[in-house]
Amino acid sequence: MTEERIAVLERRLEEVEVRYSFQEQALHDLDGVVRELADALERARHELRQVREELRKNPEDANIPEDEVPPHY
Repeated sequence: MTEERIAVLERRLEEVEVRYSFQEQALHDLDGVVRELADALERARHELRQVREELRKNPEDANIPEDEVPPHY
């Protein structure tokens, strides 16, 4: 193998290593985002369960006007 060919391969390897490093960081960042979203989703589910339970216990407090005309009519 010529020195020129070795130099080309070394540059290519370095480029691959740099790309890998950036992808590794991006993966780490995305993992954090996914964890945050999963936590937010779990909190929303918990809150929804609480609201449903409260409505089931006190249906008269639901205050859902089915036939009431909105105020802008």
